[in-house]
Parts: sequence; structure tokens; C-alpha cells
Amino acid sequence: MVAHIVVLLLGLSLALFIKTWSPKRWSKALFLSLITPWIALHIFAVAGSLLSNSFIHQNISFDMLLSNGAIITDFLHPLLLILMVLLLLALSWLIADSLNCPFARLSTVAKTWGPIALLAILLAVITLRMSPLHFSQEPIANFFGYPGFDVLTGSFKERIEQEERLSAEYRPRRLEQRSNVILVMVDSLSPYHLPVFGYSRDTTPNLDRLLADTAHTSVYQARSTCSDSICGIVSTLTSRSFLDFASGRALKLGDVLRQQGYGVNLILASDHDYDPLLRFFFKDSADFRYDRNSTQTRLNSDDIILEGLRELPDFDGKPQFIYTFMFSTHQAGEKRPEFVRFEPTPDDDTAYRTQRSLSSSHSQAIRNVYDNRVLQWDRYFAETWEILEDKGYLDDAIIVIVGDHGEATGQHGYYGHG
Repeated sequence: MVAHIVVLLLGLSLALFIKTWSPKRWSKALFLSLITPWIALHIFAVAGSLLSNSFIHQNISFDMLLSNGAIITDFLHPLLLILMVLLLLALSWLIADSLNCPFARLSTVAKTWGPIALLAILLAVITLRMSPLHFSQEPIANFFGYPGFDVLTGSFKERIEQEERLSAEYRPRRLEQRSNVILVMVDSLSPYHLPVFGYSRDTTPNLDRLLADTAHTSVYQARSTCSDSICGIVSTLTSRSFLDFASGRALKLGDVLRQQGYGVNLILASDHDYDPLLRFFFKDSADFRYDRNSTQTRLNSDDIILEGLRELPDFDGKPQFIYTFMFSTHQAGEKRPEFVRFEPTPDDDTAYRTQRSLSSSHSQAIRNVYDNRVLQWDRYFAETWEILEDKGYLDDAIIVIVGDHGEATGQHGYYGHG
């Protein structure tokens, strides 16, 4: 949603508005500045998706837009980037000229109220896009299709109906033993930086201590379905490929366990409302939920996890599913200075998201940043364990620790998030 506003009201819109502005032709300037860059950018987005995995997508934050721009700059020769910008400007100019002809023939009333109506329509479209059930209402973006939502073929509604039917008809085999199920998902947690997988640094002393005293299994060949949180979260909780389901109505692990008599609890750091699909996916899916809307704590802090766990009642014998989403290892996660053990680190912790072929000293500094974040998460996990143990949830429990996806810290020459 933010990306649409940015694209429509800034950038090319400003240039076109200045080009076409005059006191007597304000409506024409408004019309061209609104519609032209929207069309041009979507054409470019489709062309780009044929060559890559589409840097430009529909539900993008302003920060991510800047980050993606940096990624493109890092991977493309500056002259090629300049050529792309010139091509986009030329395409916008051609679109503006083609739209100018029919606009000039409109009546005075149409010229005055047409752009206002267009703006109202665009705002309505943006609002509709806030729900995944209304992706098919976004005419230009969905003219080119949206991954996994088959709006061009008209099967979107059918797939939603199929998901609802599968969810309603599913009947699991009754469990003889109903242990508590605790799923700890950690954003960007990479096995390459965990001693349990052979890493040389002591980044997880608390986890290693707990593993030494607990029956456990390490899974060495786990892969995320993509390098984005949405795919990792949804695929993990549905046991399905990200593109194999149609909407947030897919049957989730919590739904299955609820049929077994479990209570369902979600305790979420970071923002799980930023994407329409993710927001709908978690909507009304828990008996207890604690997230950024439950507290004044900074949304990217794992203090939210500890607060939420303390709000849980003591275990009363009814089996519980507890899903926690932790954020310390993410670049945007809160960084606490007491966990800066490995130095030196770059001045900008997020600078490595767009880097390749770095010097050995810079590469080591980037690994230091990440290792410090893993060390911080390890302390939060230890406190999570202590709270759950004190409340009686660990007397009989299955605990799974998983990353939603990994992090590139030099593997195959790549450094970055996503």
C-alpha cells in the first residue's frame, strides 16, 4: 500500500506535474501525474519479473523500497541503471502523450471532476488491497497477475472455496499423547552461526546448555520456501509451498491442534500486520494473542515475547500450542549494547544487506554483527525457557526452534537479508 502512494505522489509524478502544470490546466497535470507513473512502473515490474524474482512487488514498505533500490544499484552497472531510468522516463512520456489526446477532448466538467474521481478510485483500490480477498479488485496490478492468486484465470474464488472445504472436512487421527507444542520461530536465524551445527564461535551458550540436558534432534537439511518472512511463516504453519495455497484460509498447525483439544497461543515480536496476507492469516486464529498492539514496547524488541509469556496463565493440564516469533537476529531488530561481544562491527548494522565481494576485514565485521545478534537472541530464548518452565509448560512438551529463513553472511560471496 505504501509503495502505491509513494509511486503515485512522488518521483515521476512530481516531474510530470511540473511539466504539465499551469493555473488553467491543473486538472490535466493532476491526471497525468497520477496515472502515468503507475502504469509505467507496473509495466517495468512485469518486465523485471521475467528476468529476476521481481525486486518490485505489491505490498512493499518505504524502507524496503529503498533497500531494493540499493540492491538493484549494487548488482547493476551504473550506466545500465541510468539507461533503465531513461527508459522508464521515456515510457512515462509516451504514456502521458497518449493520455493527453483523449484528455484534451473532454468537456470542461470532465476535466475538472475526472482527476478527482480518478484519485478517489485509486484510494479505494489501495484500501481494497489491504485484504487478500480483494486482490482481484486491483485492476492494473492484477492485469499482470499476482503470485499464487490466479486472478487472470478466474480460479481465485475457487481456490478459496477449496481451502475452506479442506479445512472444514479435515479430521485428524486422535492423539494418544497430547504434549504441549511450542514452536519458536526466529527471523533470519541461520544454522551457519550456531555451534550445534558446527560453528566455531560460542554464540548460543544458553541453547547449548539446554540441549546438553534435553533429548533433542538437529535437522541438517531444512530449507525455507523463500528468503522472505511471509513465505517462511506461512509455509511452516501450513506445511505447504507458499504458492500452493490461495489465501489465509489454508489449514494451519494451530487449527489442527485445536481439533485435538489444544489451546492456541500466538506471541509475536515485530509487525505481523504489515502484509495483507499475513494479517488475514493470523486473524482470529488464537485463544490468546500478544503482539505489538498489546504493549508500548518497541515492536522489534523481543521484550514483547517475554511480556506475552508472563501474561500466559500457569499450565492447567489442558494441552497448549504456543507459537512465538522472535526478532533479535533480524537486521531491524532491537540491538542491545550489552551483547556486542564480537568486534569490530560496521557503523551501520544494515549496510551489509546489499554487499558482495567484500574485503576480509569488512566480511568479518559483518559476521560480528550477526553473531552479536544471535548471542542476544540466545539470552532471550533462555528467559523464554525459564518462564515456560516456571509456569509448568515444559513438564511434557515438544519444542521446535526454526528460522523463517536464513541470512547471507558470505556464503557463495553473498551478504544480505532476503
